[in-house]
Amino acid sequence: MKKGLRSSLTALTAVATVLSGSGFIPYVGIENNVAHASENVTPVVTEDVVKSNSNAVDTKKEEVQAETTQISQPTNLKVTGTTSNSITLNWDKVEAAKKYKLSVGSETIFVDNTQSTPTVTVEKLKGETTYVVTLVAIGADGVTESAPTTTNATTLADSVPNPNEVAPAQPANFKASKVQSSSIVLQWSEVKGADEYILKRDDNVLIAKTKSTVVKDDTVTPNKLHKYYVVAKNKYGESAPVEYVVKTPPVTKVEKSNVDSTHNKVSFNFKQVEGATGYVVTRNSEWIYTPNGDGTFSLKVVNKTGTSTNLGKVTPKNGMLEFTESDLDSNKKYSYELIAYLPSGPNGEVVSTDPTTVDAKTAEKPPKKKDIVADSIQVSEGKLDPKFKKDKYKYDVEVPYGEKTIKVKVTVDTDDYKDFTIKVDGEKAKNERYSDEIKLKEGNNKIKVIIKDKDGEETEYVINVYRKKKDDSNSNNSNGSSSSSNNSSSTNGTSGSKVSGFTTKPSVDNLKPNELLGRSNGHIAFPESVQAKAGISTVSINVYDTAKINKAKAEGKQLKMYYYNSRSKQWVALSSQATIEADRAQVNAQPINGMNTWYAVFAVNQPKYVDIANHWAMNSIERLTGIGVFEGYNGNKGTIFKPNNAISKAELSSTLARILGVSANANDYTLYNVVSKLNVTEEQSIISSMQGVPDWAKSYVAPLKKSNIIPNHLSVNFNGNQAVTRAEAGVFITNALKATPGYFVQPLNVRTYKDGSTVPDWAVDKIDYRIMKGDQSNNLNPNKPLTRAELAVMIDRTIQTLGW
Repeated sequence: MKKGLRSSLTALTAVATVLSGSGFIPYVGIENNVAHASENVTPVVTEDVVKSNSNAVDTKKEEVQAETTQISQPTNLKVTGTTSNSITLNWDKVEAAKKYKLSVGSETIFVDNTQSTPTVTVEKLKGETTYVVTLVAIGADGVTESAPTTTNATTLADSVPNPNEVAPAQPANFKASKVQSSSIVLQWSEVKGADEYILKRDDNVLIAKTKSTVVKDDTVTPNKLHKYYVVAKNKYGESAPVEYVVKTPPVTKVEKSNVDSTHNKVSFNFKQVEGATGYVVTRNSEWIYTPNGDGTFSLKVVNKTGTSTNLGKVTPKNGMLEFTESDLDSNKKYSYELIAYLPSGPNGEVVSTDPTTVDAKTAEKPPKKKDIVADSIQVSEGKLDPKFKKDKYKYDVEVPYGEKTIKVKVTVDTDDYKDFTIKVDGEKAKNERYSDEIKLKEGNNKIKVIIKDKDGEETEYVINVYRKKKDDSNSNNSNGSSSSSNNSSSTNGTSGSKVSGFTTKPSVDNLKPNELLGRSNGHIAFPESVQAKAGISTVSINVYDTAKINKAKAEGKQLKMYYYNSRSKQWVALSSQATIEADRAQVNAQPINGMNTWYAVFAVNQPKYVDIANHWAMNSIERLTGIGVFEGYNGNKGTIFKPNNAISKAELSSTLARILGVSANANDYTLYNVVSKLNVTEEQSIISSMQGVPDWAKSYVAPLKKSNIIPNHLSVNFNGNQAVTRAEAGVFITNALKATPGYFVQPLNVRTYKDGSTVPDWAVDKIDYRIMKGDQSNNLNPNKPLTRAELAVMIDRTIQTLGW
């Protein structure tokens, strides 16, 4: 037996030598009477004495042993926490271990060696039970195990629940208190011990996590059944859910008429809604219309304190009900909300139409008494706007920068009035004679004219004189003065004759759709137009057609100023603001730089954004919205622009494509016709070579790629839904400019900016300097996503560069 064993070992050693020479190094040994081989182990032959279990006598045999990697035994195994159903343990990390095998009673789990101090919590154990814990470290090979480390751990006894430490009860009285097509108000009773409430709708849509017991859901769909669930929650758990089902009505609003207002009263009519059970007009108080059953309504007003006053019976006229509020402040804006109550829901829900907002402004308070009036008022410089009338008490005058003084002549009919005094700017003046000179500062000057009769009753006229600022003046006279007859921003309407540097006055009536860029559909034109020279800072136009003004307000249109582009023969929108008074509207705008042209006012269907007031990009956003580049989004409080949201590559492509001439649908605007929509075959051929082009954008992207406007690095992997960076947008827009006639790129020197080294190579010298500017810290931020506000400014600069 000894000789045979030695022969076997010798043979195995020979095999080991051969395999070692071929790169495979075996392990040769005897373990459980079986010979094993392993890689990368050097065989060592030794002799040892072993004891045979079969014959209990000493024998010698040769044993081949291998040098094996040992794994250290885990140390410092500790129980760091116990509950009635869990044990938490930790131990010192074994650096060479890949993972650990932890046995607690009959349960075995494996723990990866990723923590600096391995820690594990074993749950779902029995209370008040002692468990044997065994821990073994497993080597990097996933097989080698260390010697075990053991300890005992005892769970705590099962605790008796504290009555104050339980989940809250279900909310009671869960119901909808107000239901409209676009919103539902839900409420429930407060639950003792609840920290918060969770309200969900339909397919587990989270509506609110709140401490309040009243929630308004304004994400509902009209004319649809909605199912709500509410639970009460605290740190010990949640209550069972309470369910409530309610249906929204179809979209319905109360139609209103034009608003009439005086200096202390607002009134309007509204149309009855079929099936309505009453109406409410709300401002600070509530005016409640309750049907009497005979076609009439009882009207009462309830103020904030709950005090109710009956206002009598109201009889509809031509299906319209009248609303009036008196004793208001003069020259002040008021806003009302109007709803009609509809039949209650099956569970008694209060159902109503969506609110209709009614905005109004009271007129200026008239003078107490006008027994004595001027027969005429004249000024030495400029012209009164409007022309003088005895019953008009406010006027505007604009004079050139060179006119530093002005005089006013007041004429009172001495046949009607015998004893009276005239004061101009606080100084006495003679009837039918010019006053003393009144000094004018740059900008606005207010001059009061007061005529007082023998009884002390007086009439006051106000003349607002605007003296142009030095940098507004464009006079050809060396001393800076100019003739009042050549007043460049007079708003009383200039004649149609041709003035030097200006085209003949263009028409504002009967315009074709392409003659009013962007917002021609349903526009209302005003005949008052102003001729203004280049270089002025503000253009103001007063319009006096109150019928048109009221019509525009009733139709939800905005009064906006446009300038006439003589090259394209189109009226083009500007960024402008309108102020509407009782007898007029004034529209102010930034003029177009470097251009002698005409300006006019139109009422147009243009979104009025509620989220761009005082925004640094407001003027560009307003101007491009007027042209038709932007439309905005519906928000809870009105139309919003989302100026700080990122814009995608596909959105930028559609904007540039429309500007250059691609009309993919009837509402698209165009400034040029240098790129056009492709036929289906050509479009599909181009799009098939690109990745990530959304379906809606294909008709815009394909022509841009064909015209080499899309940056080269995006020509294959377009990824249209990804946000476009500032550098990508700069190259995009510059490429678009190159497609227009006669345009030459003037590259931006990125090296002059602090972060110029971060501009991608494909963008260097590919961006026109007139498009992209740095921030206050002289950084271009080329790799940041482009926001909608930044795009508006870039596009505005672009079209101004192109002469728009």
